[in-house]
Amino acid sequence: MNPIIMANVGKRSADYELLKKMALAGMEVARLNFSHASNEQLIELKANLKKIKEETGRDVKIFQDLCGPRIPRRRIASRYPYVGRRNLFLFF
Repeated sequence: MNPIIMANVGKRSADYELLKKMALAGMEVARLNFSHASNEQLIELKANLKKIKEETGRDVKIFQDLCGPRIPRRRIASRYPYVGRRNLFLFF
C-alpha cells in the first residue's frame, strides 16, 4: 500500500508561494472544496498548480469535493444503472 499525501486547499492556503512549499514538502493531491469556493478561486488554484508543475516538476493532482445538490445521484443513476449508495465516482 502506498500512502498519498492529500492536503485541503482553501482560501488561506491558495497562495502561490504556500502551494509551492506544500508541493515541495510532498503534497501529492490538493483537495478543493467546491462548496465553499468561487469559480475564479478554483481557476486560479488550477493555474497555480500548473505553474508549480512547470517550475518544479511536481505534478499535484486535484481532488474535487463536490457538494451533493450539484450532481444529483438520481440523474447519474438513470444513465448508469450500476450506481449504488456507497459507490465512489471518479470523473476525469
